[in-house]
Amino acid sequence: MRCAGAVLAGLTVAGACSRPSPLLAVVLLAVAAAGRRGLLVALAIGLLAGWWRPLTAPPAESSPVALSGVLERAWRPTEDGGWIGRLRVRHYRQGRRVELWDEPVTILLPGAAPPGDARSLRVRGLLRRAPGLANRPPLVPGPWRLRLKSRHFLEVRAADRWEPWWRLGLAVRQRVERVMAAAGERPGTRLARALALGDSSRLPPRWRRGLRAAGLAHLVALSGLHVGLLVGSCLMAGAKLPRGAGPLVGVVAAAAFLLVAGARPSLLRATSMGILAAIALALGRRPHGLALLAVLAMALAVAEPRLLSDVGYRLTCAATAGILWLAPRFEAGWESLPGWLKRPLAVTCGAQVASLPWSLPAFGLLSPLAPWWNLIAVPWTALALACSLAWAVLALVWPAAALGVVPLLDAAAWPFAAVGSLPPRILQPLPVLMPVWGATLLATALTALLLRPGRRWPVAAAVCLALWLRAPAPRVLELRMLDVGQGEAVLLRDGSEAVLVDGGGWRHGDLGGRVLLPALAAAGVRRLRAVVLSHPDLDHCQGLVDLSSYLPIEEIWTAPGWRSSPCAHELMSAPASGLRLLWAGERAAVGRWRLLALHPEAGGHGRGNDRSLVLAAMAPGLRVLLTGDVGAAAERRLLRRWPASVLGADLLKVAHHGSASSTTGRLLATVRPRVALISCGRGNQYGHPARQVLRRLRVAGARPLRTDRSGEIVLSRSGAGRWRLTTPGVPRPD
Repeated sequence: MRCAGAVLAGLTVAGACSRPSPLLAVVLLAVAAAGRRGLLVALAIGLLAGWWRPLTAPPAESSPVALSGVLERAWRPTEDGGWIGRLRVRHYRQGRRVELWDEPVTILLPGAAPPGDARSLRVRGLLRRAPGLANRPPLVPGPWRLRLKSRHFLEVRAADRWEPWWRLGLAVRQRVERVMAAAGERPGTRLARALALGDSSRLPPRWRRGLRAAGLAHLVALSGLHVGLLVGSCLMAGAKLPRGAGPLVGVVAAAAFLLVAGARPSLLRATSMGILAAIALALGRRPHGLALLAVLAMALAVAEPRLLSDVGYRLTCAATAGILWLAPRFEAGWESLPGWLKRPLAVTCGAQVASLPWSLPAFGLLSPLAPWWNLIAVPWTALALACSLAWAVLALVWPAAALGVVPLLDAAAWPFAAVGSLPPRILQPLPVLMPVWGATLLATALTALLLRPGRRWPVAAAVCLALWLRAPAPRVLELRMLDVGQGEAVLLRDGSEAVLVDGGGWRHGDLGGRVLLPALAAAGVRRLRAVVLSHPDLDHCQGLVDLSSYLPIEEIWTAPGWRSSPCAHELMSAPASGLRLLWAGERAAVGRWRLLALHPEAGGHGRGNDRSLVLAAMAPGLRVLLTGDVGAAAERRLLRRWPASVLGADLLKVAHHGSASSTTGRLLATVRPRVALISCGRGNQYGHPARQVLRRLRVAGARPLRTDRSGEIVLSRSGAGRWRLTTPGVPRPD
């Protein structure tokens, strides 16, 4: 086990080094061989394995490329009538250049007809990836994507040795999915698709956000938990069978589950451990869990060193180690707890604490109540998994009967939906921005406290950490324009009092959890006095909807007339949030920030962007004009209604991301800003900001600052000092 750990350490060091040095590994190997040091040999083997791989640059995004590889995940339909799959690329051709390239690429395929069942493919098109976002902390660029213009650019290549198994698993999936399609999009079928087929893309976003806020996201992301539940159920069911029959049933069930759900790292690790443990039991031997984990983790990492940087791989290994090593020690130290509570609580605490060094830096969210939520949720997930798998088998052999019992699946899915409807005040998630070393210290202190609850120093360390985590934000006046890509989000903060004006948004994905939450945690914001919705376009609204699942929001401020919009309606339906309607002349305050609504008029004219909420924000020594997405017509109404003394501002938030239809010369002559902030995405398809707008700003003497170039833009003022402008996101992530 120690040798396997040394190999993993060598692989990790090799992956962290910018320049491989095989000479170091050779020297270590020679020293170890001379002194017969097994751990040094293992370390050297890990270093060599980590460096023994081709280092190639990715293809250029400016010219077509041909990718060859195998499908990692089965094709699934998209909302726009196409298909999406994940290709594990082995090599690419671009012009005359042919290179090895081991990288997953999402393939978007047009056409309503289902793709074939081939696994080895060759596709041609233009590679794209979402650019990184330059906040603090930065968001690295997104995964590679290739959209095919036509199916003529997809070719089937020669089958490999795994092709027959792939086709078998795909045939099973497709048969079950046909029955699911016949049942319709219901809560039960959505959950069964996630638990039985490993596809959680159909789960409602509010379910996923609520589960993540409660620390229960692992329940719907297939991992060792599900394989363990499956193998454990088989072993219990086969306890009265002849010796070896029960474990054999567990082996077959785990292998079939992996075949249908897909060979992702967490399932590969868990299934391999389950199969080896079942074989050991069949042979009458007691399996050594930690040794199995170390060997399998080492084998996976040696076969694919890129896994060491995969968060899912790290989490599944860490959580399993916590269950196998920490949980028994927790259980032994909790003598005062009853046996029925002690063991399950020790297991969930072991998994949570061991995974903190990886989960906290990756997601920026700490769920203190997660162990208690897991006590209830894990048994229910075991029941839901059993129901989903039984229903999938029934759908294979008797589709009509499977359609008749779908209401039972709906009942099993109800608690997952209920968690998504709970407000953050009940779930108590805590946004925390912490590096790996800080999260490791936190996990160490919590381990010491749980191992020795009666000792004073662990209690003192845990109290100090709790006070630090709950410490209020410093008393600083601040304006932050966050980098949310092609969208908009502006934070106004005075110490612990804060309001977020718009929140960006993605059509798919969780911008609130992935971008806004870490950025707010970096600013020390853990609750919001209010969020302001200028208008319900997705690039202003959806991020606020996402965020409402993670942070307590006291009120939602917006203009009247937006409730019919789906996004605005969902935001206004957020649990435990009040609603305040603002129109021209209304005033509000957040700390030392004073807000005056300038537009729209109550019952006024205009539709869409021209009904955006326009705010004048005043703080000591600074005046800001926040203009939403208003166009020239709304700007003319503002100029008629308000004098220059009200519209004048030091800082102008440029309307509509710098569109040519806004920010007229007449408005700039009245506002006379010194700085103009423009929120837009890198390489956006709209051409924002327009050249005409940049020219008008130069003529008006306003200095333009753009999130697509500078990333997050911060104006701050401590005490009675001067306002200071910084761009903490520079340089941008590559």
